[in-house]
Amino acid sequence: MNPFILFITIISSSVPLLVTITALYALHKKKQYKAKEYSYLEEPRCAVILPCKGFNSTLEMNIRSFFALDYKNYEVVLTVESESDSAVPIIKQIISEHSNGRLVVAGITKYCGQKNFNLVNAVDTVSDAEILIFADSDIRLFPNWIKSITSPLLSHNATAVTGFRWLYPTDTNMGDLAHSLQNFILYSFFVTAAHKVNTGLWGGSMSIRRADYDRLKVKETWLRTSVDDMSLSQILKREGETTLFAYDCITPTSDTIKSLRSAVRWLERQVMYLKAHQRPEWICAQLAAISYLSSYPLFVYAIIMAMNGGSFILSGGIAWFIQTAFAILLTLLFPAFGEKGHWKSFIFASPISFYTAAYGTLRTLFKKTITWSGFRYTINFKDGSVTKVERLQK
Repeated sequence: MNPFILFITIISSSVPLLVTITALYALHKKKQYKAKEYSYLEEPRCAVILPCKGFNSTLEMNIRSFFALDYKNYEVVLTVESESDSAVPIIKQIISEHSNGRLVVAGITKYCGQKNFNLVNAVDTVSDAEILIFADSDIRLFPNWIKSITSPLLSHNATAVTGFRWLYPTDTNMGDLAHSLQNFILYSFFVTAAHKVNTGLWGGSMSIRRADYDRLKVKETWLRTSVDDMSLSQILKREGETTLFAYDCITPTSDTIKSLRSAVRWLERQVMYLKAHQRPEWICAQLAAISYLSSYPLFVYAIIMAMNGGSFILSGGIAWFIQTAFAILLTLLFPAFGEKGHWKSFIFASPISFYTAAYGTLRTLFKKTITWSGFRYTINFKDGSVTKVERLQK
């Protein structure tokens, strides 16, 4: 085999192999994890900050789960950008039924991510909470969620604690499958990042002491950046603080993206956040995408050579088969982590999922804007700050 073809075969195959090794590491850590038990009397005041935007079929049940937690000393602060948001009627209905819920209307951002703006305005109204917990409205909580995400803070083993969501496909279309598999890959890397480099926060379930929120000047950072979790991770890494991944704080959900194009755009946005706040990781992602995609022109070359009497395998065709085998191997680990859904369909969809993930990653090379939930943000990638906010819909 030509040395160059051998080299491409090795590097293109190394990407799904590396992802598989990372998933195995995450599974090992998951099995090792033992949640800290603490007294029911040890319940410091918590404020759960829940940004919402728009109404969907699962919103009411999701929000209601925030008021059904096995924890007495907490409040739920729901926050929206506008009183006219379609989520507001159901929010008002639910908080009218509970004494520990209230609504904060943040207004429209002019200089940072809208979610960041909502969070900061909500936190500013909290006066008596020792612990701040941030969550997303697209997850449905289990009763022990607060205890799971706060116990490492109580033992002072971490400055911030994070959970994650477990997306599983309930359909077999490519959007469902690609989104679930992308989330699985991100889950594995978030675990590794939390253990190895003290980053890897997920804004859908993360907690921090109010004193540390103030000490680390999180508000000031959020009011100039586009995303909450990765900018907070950047602060913690810079200051030498500790992040802990709480495996008992994983929230299963089947709220997948149905369109393959939208799933690619979703991943693209995640990679853009890396570009803004964790540049070394973003560079690694670019190298991985290039390495993975290098097998595709080699595959075409191998077909041409085979049509002209050459060896398809020795001309580079083997590279595509090897990396596809590793991609399928990764999908076989999926059931060990949580809800399975239609996971068997991954076996056929994994090559396309990997290809689109690599494609979405490469698309961030020359982009300077992040589009999210009706806004387009122009980013200064030297420090991750937002230089321009455009509202795309009213």
